[in-house]
Amino acid sequence: MNDKPDSHQRPNVNIPGYTLLDRLGVGGYGEVWRASAPGGLTKAVKFVFGQYNEKRASNELKALDKVLEARHPFLLSLERIEVLEDRLVIITEVADESLKDRFDECINRGENGIPREEILGYLRDAADALDFLSQQHSLQHLDIKPENLLLLAGHVKVADYGLVKDLQNTQVSLVGGLTPLYAAPEVFQGQPSKHSDQYSLAVLYQEMLTGQLPFRGTTAAELTLQHLNEAPDLSSLPEGDRYLVARALAKNTDRRFATCSEFVKALSGQASTWASQSQPIASQARENMSNASAEAKTGSALRPGLVTQVFDSSPDAASIEPVMSKSMLLSTPTPENSEVETLPALPIDLTNTATRPTLILGIGGVGCEVLSRLKQQVVQRCKGETPSVQMLLIDTDGSALASACRANRAGSLTNEEKLELPLRRPQEYRDRAEKIQRWLSRRWLYNIPRSLETEGLRPLGRLALVDHAQRTLQRIRLSLTAATDPASAEQTAEMLGGPVDPSSVRVFVVSSISGGTGSGMSIDLGYAVRHTLERMGLTGSEVTGLFTHSLGSETRQSELAKVNAYSWLTEFRHFSQPEVAYPGDEGAGLPGFPAGVAPFDNTYLLRWDDRMGQEEFGRSSEALAEYLYLNAFTPAEQFFHGCRQSGSATSSETTLRTFNLERLSAAEETKTERLTAAVSRQVVLNWSGGIAGCGSQRAWKPSALAEQTPVETQQDPQPTDTNQLVHGAAQLIAQSQLNLDGLGSATREVMKARFDGKVDRFFIKTLSAVEAAGKLLDLSTAKRIADELFSDLHVENFEKGVRIMGDPVERVVGPLGLKLAGDLRRWLLEKLDDRQERLPGAKRAVAWLQDHFETVVRDAQKLVDRLGTQAASTTQEILQASSTKGNANEVVTPEQLEALLSYVRLRLDHASALAARVLAATLVSELRSLSETLVEFGRHLNHVAEAIQRSDDSTDDDSSLLRPLDEWLDPAMKACLPKLASEVDETVHVGFLAENGGLLETVMSNSRVRAGLLTTIRDLSREAVQRQMQQQNLNDRIARETIDGDQANQAAHPELLEYGGKLRYLAVLPKPAHPTSDASDRGLVTDTMFAEETALVTDPRAEFSLCCEAAELPLVPLAVDIINSRRDYAEYAARVHSRKDIDWLPLITPVAPPSVPVWESLCYNADVPSLPQMS
Repeated sequence: MNDKPDSHQRPNVNIPGYTLLDRLGVGGYGEVWRASAPGGLTKAVKFVFGQYNEKRASNELKALDKVLEARHPFLLSLERIEVLEDRLVIITEVADESLKDRFDECINRGENGIPREEILGYLRDAADALDFLSQQHSLQHLDIKPENLLLLAGHVKVADYGLVKDLQNTQVSLVGGLTPLYAAPEVFQGQPSKHSDQYSLAVLYQEMLTGQLPFRGTTAAELTLQHLNEAPDLSSLPEGDRYLVARALAKNTDRRFATCSEFVKALSGQASTWASQSQPIASQARENMSNASAEAKTGSALRPGLVTQVFDSSPDAASIEPVMSKSMLLSTPTPENSEVETLPALPIDLTNTATRPTLILGIGGVGCEVLSRLKQQVVQRCKGETPSVQMLLIDTDGSALASACRANRAGSLTNEEKLELPLRRPQEYRDRAEKIQRWLSRRWLYNIPRSLETEGLRPLGRLALVDHAQRTLQRIRLSLTAATDPASAEQTAEMLGGPVDPSSVRVFVVSSISGGTGSGMSIDLGYAVRHTLERMGLTGSEVTGLFTHSLGSETRQSELAKVNAYSWLTEFRHFSQPEVAYPGDEGAGLPGFPAGVAPFDNTYLLRWDDRMGQEEFGRSSEALAEYLYLNAFTPAEQFFHGCRQSGSATSSETTLRTFNLERLSAAEETKTERLTAAVSRQVVLNWSGGIAGCGSQRAWKPSALAEQTPVETQQDPQPTDTNQLVHGAAQLIAQSQLNLDGLGSATREVMKARFDGKVDRFFIKTLSAVEAAGKLLDLSTAKRIADELFSDLHVENFEKGVRIMGDPVERVVGPLGLKLAGDLRRWLLEKLDDRQERLPGAKRAVAWLQDHFETVVRDAQKLVDRLGTQAASTTQEILQASSTKGNANEVVTPEQLEALLSYVRLRLDHASALAARVLAATLVSELRSLSETLVEFGRHLNHVAEAIQRSDDSTDDDSSLLRPLDEWLDPAMKACLPKLASEVDETVHVGFLAENGGLLETVMSNSRVRAGLLTTIRDLSREAVQRQMQQQNLNDRIARETIDGDQANQAAHPELLEYGGKLRYLAVLPKPAHPTSDASDRGLVTDTMFAEETALVTDPRAEFSLCCEAAELPLVPLAVDIINSRRDYAEYAARVHSRKDIDWLPLITPVAPPSVPVWESLCYNADVPSLPQMS
C-alpha cells in the first residue's frame, strides 16, 4: 500500500478521536485510510462500501465475526468494528508496507522479484497464520494476494478477512470479490477446501520470486478456465521448486500438501539455485539427496496410509531428468553383441492359406483397445463369424469392458468375449486374509482404492486374478474349446475360403506392462493358459506374449509406469531362468510348473511413444491389431511363425522380441488427420473471419483470433456484400422505426398513455377539476399546471429533470428501451447464425448501427434544443400576456386556453424528442455492450481454434509412406478446402448448433458443450476429407509411385534396437482386384519394388503394410534404459512386485549398498496410492 497524496474524497463518516490522513488503498469491498488515533497513534481505517445492512457490508461483517476469536501474531489484529452513520468501519493496526510494495521495490531495482530467502521467510509467517485459521478454527482466508500480506517489523501479517469462510458451514456460499489471479479452482466452483489458501500461496510465491504468474489470462473468464482446466506454467521457477509448486497447485485438493507450512518447509529444503547460479550442479544434487535422507530419517517424507507419488514435476519431465550423481545410477551391462543384423527373406508358400485355431487374450486398457479394433477389422474384412479365432478380454474396470461391448457399435465385442475381475472391499477378504497375506502385503490388502480398480498398482492386479482364478481358468478353457471345435473350423473355413489346421493352437496374450492390471496378472495368466492347454491335451501349442510400454500422457503417471515395467521385466526374467520354477498359487488353484518353463514361448516388447495422446494411442493399437490379424487370418502367419522358430539366442541371457508395422492406411490416416485439422480449422476461421490454407497450416497462429482486425478493414474468406448488409440494417431501421422520427413517435405514444391517450383533453380535465374545487383559475395558475405535467423545475430549464406526471423520462420510456434493445440484440446475434455473416457480419452490423444511433442522438439533441427554445419563448409570451392584464385574478379566456394547449403540445414534443435521445443513447450503450460480447466470443473461438491446432501439431507426418502423397495430394485438397469447410459448417449449423441454442450459446457455453462441438466438427471434417480422398483415387496413385525398398525397410525399423538384434522384413500386399496386361498397372506394387531380403505376402483382405520383426533383444539393458538407469527407481520397483513370497532375482546385482531412494524426497502429486514402507 504505497503512501499517496490525499487526492481522494474522504468518506463522509465522522469517527470521534480519529483524523483521516491519506488513502492507503482500495479493493473490491472497501477503501483503507491511514488515520491519526487518540494518543498520537497511527491506525488503518477501512470503510466498507455501501450501508452496513447491504449485502457487501453484511458479508464482511459475518466474515469478521468468524475471525474475532482467532488471535495469532501473524494475523492483523482487529481493534474496533463499528457501524457509524450506516457505514461499517474497521480499525486495525497499520503496517509498514505490503508484500506488493516490497515486490515493486525489487522490480524497480532491476531484479526478477523478491530474493528467495526473504520471500520464504514471509511465506513461513503467512503459512503459520493460515494453518492456525484452518486447524484451530476451520477457516479459510480465500483472498491471499500480495496486497493482503502486510509487512511489519520484518514479519508478515495476514490482513483483509472479507472472504473468510467457515468450512464446517456447507450452507454458506462464496460472495463476490475474490481475486482470480490467485484463487484456487475449487473456489471458482463454490467449494473451497482446507487446502485452498495453499494454492493461492503457491501462485503468490512464483510471482513474488520470478515476476511471472503460473496462469496468465487477461480476463476473469480466461483465468477461471485456466485455473480449472490448464496446467500451470512453472518454467520461470528453479527446477528444484517446480515439483513442489506443482503439487501445491494440483487441481485435486487431496494431492496438495497437508498444510501450508509443510509446503513452505519443502521449499525451504531445496537448494537455493535461484539465488546462486554458480553452485555446481553435482553439488546441488548431493544437497538434494542429503535433504532427502534427512526427511527419510525423520519420517516426514511420507504420511501414513494412501498418499500420492510422482517423481518428476517439471511440465517437461519426459525430457528433463533430475541431475543424478553417479552413485545413484545403475551401470548398464554391455551386451555380447550389439550389432543389428539383417537376415535373409523367409520362403512363404502362398498356396497354403490354412488358418490355425487361435485365442487372443487381452488384459487391461491396452488389451481392451487392441481387441476392440481387431474385432472391427475382422467384421469388416471377413463379413461373418470366424469362431476358430476366439477373443477374451479381461479387466478389473467394468466400465471399460462395457464400453468395448457396446451393442450399438459395429464390431463390438460380445458379452461372451469379456471377463470382469473386480476387486473387492478390504473387509470382504477378511475370511481369506491369512492365505492372501502369504503372498500379498497387508498394506496393499487393506488400502484397496475406493474405485475398486488397480489404479496402476501391480500387486492389486494379481489380487484380482487370484480372487477369480477358477472363473478365469474356466473361461479360458471355454474359449479354447470353441476355437478347436470342428464345427468352428467348418464355419471359419467357409468364411475365409481356406482350411483350418487343427494340429496346433496359438494363444496371444496382449497387455501393457506399465499399468496395474495387465502388469500384475499377465505372467500368471501365461502359466494359466499353459495349464489349460495341457489339461485339454493340445500339444504343440504356442503361447506368445505381446506387451507394450509407454509413459502415458500425464506426468504424474509416467514414473509409476517406469517402475511397473521394470518390476514386470524383473519377474519375467526370473521365471525365464532355467533353474527357476513357477510356484503357482495353491490357495487360488493355480498349479505350479517345473524349472525351465517360461510363461511364454515368445515374448515381445513394444515401446510406444512416451506421453502419447489418445489419437497416437489409437494408431498404435490399430497397428498391433493389424499385426494380430495378419497372424491369425493371412499367409503372413508363415512368416511370423518362421521368425519365431528359426534360430535361438546365442547368449544365455534372457532376450525379447519386437516388431514395427508401417501401414499405408496409417499413412493415409495421418494425412487424413492433417487434412481434417485443416478443414476443422477453416470452419472456425470462417466463423471468426480468418482464412487458412492447407499448405500453410504449421504457420497458422490461432492467437490472431483474439485480436480481431478493425471491422472496416477485416478480410473474410467469403466477404459479405457490404451493400447487402447496409440494406438489411436499413430494413431493420425502417421496419422497427428506429430512426429519429420513429423513436419520437414511439416515445410520444408512451407519454400520451400517461395522459389517458389525449394530452389536450387531460390538460382541460385538470383545469376543470381546479375550477370545480372552487379555486381561481387564472392564466398563471393554468401555466403552472401545464408545467407540472412535464417538470417540477423552473420553466427556463426545459431539458434537465423533465418529468411526465412526476416520473423521470428515463423511467417512463425505460420498458420501451429494454424492448428495443432486446430486439436489436437478437437481430444482431442472429448474424452469428447466418452462415454468410457470422462474427465479421455481426461486428460490421454493430459498427454500422452504432454509427446510426450516435447520429440519432446528435440529431435528437438538436431537436431538443430547438424545441426547448420555442418552449421558452412561448413561456415568455404567456407570462407577458398575464402581466398585461389589468386584473390578475381574471379567468382564462378561450384565446389564452388555446395558447396554453399549444404550449402543452410543445412541451410534449420536447419531452418526446428528449426521450428519443434517451432511447438512442440506450441503444448505443447496448451496442457497445454487444461489441464487448462479440470480442469475448472471439476469444472463445480462439480457444476452440487452439484446441484444433494442438491436435494438428500432435499429428506425426514424418512417415516415409507419406512423402509420395504430399506433392500431389496437398494441392488437390487445398483447392477444395473452402468447399469442404462450407459443407461441414452447414451440417454443424443445422445439427449441433441448432440443438444447443446457436453459435454464440454453444461457443460461450461450458467446457462439456464446447468439447462436444469440437468432436462434431472433427468427425464431420474427417468424413468430408475421406470422401474427397476417395475421389482422388489414393490407392491408384500409390500403385504408380516408385518405392525404394531399402528406404521402406529402414522406415519400418522398430524401437529398442540400441543393443542389437536380428531383423527380418515382410511386405503384405492386397491382391489386385482387376489385373491388366499393362505391367505398370498390375495392382498396388510389384516384387521388384522391394529389397531382396523382404518376404512378400499377398492377401485380398489385407492392406498394404511393411513389417520388421526383430529378435534377440537383450532384456537387462533395455529394462535399465526404461528407468533411465536410476537406482532409486529400481529400488522402488522392488516394492511393486506382484508377490512377496518369492525372492526375486535382481536384474542387476548392486555393487554397493543402496542409498536412500531419492523418490522419497520427490513425492508430490499423483493419482495413485503410495507404496507402504517395507520391512
